Amino acid sequence: YFLTSGDKIRCFFEKDAFDEHGALRSQAHLCLNKLGHAMHDLDPVFSAFSRTPQMASVAQQVGIVDPLLLQSMYIFKQPRIGGEVNSHTDHTFLWTEPQSVIG
Repeated sequence: YFLTSGDKIRCFFEKDAFDEHGALRSQAHLCLNKLGHAMHDLDPVFSAFSRTPQMASVAQQVGIVDPLLLQSMYIFKQPRIGGEVNSHTDHTFLWTEPQSVIG
């Protein structure tokens, strides 16, 4: 589900969102961890935001010559549910040879 979400918009729930019977512990919108990962291509509002001149300027300022949008997500910070995100670097999930992914 997660690994095949690169060309879709999918909902991802918090680890403890479901009880032992598989039912949500709270309202669905309060159990979401994130939406991802192709909102920049599939959602018109997110696409417009992702492709603004300001975003292109930020990419240029950090030295990206030919920026490509590979992944987008909206991360929720829910009250009373959710855990910490372990330290990681996103580019390890989007490996390229030679290494060209930033994030």
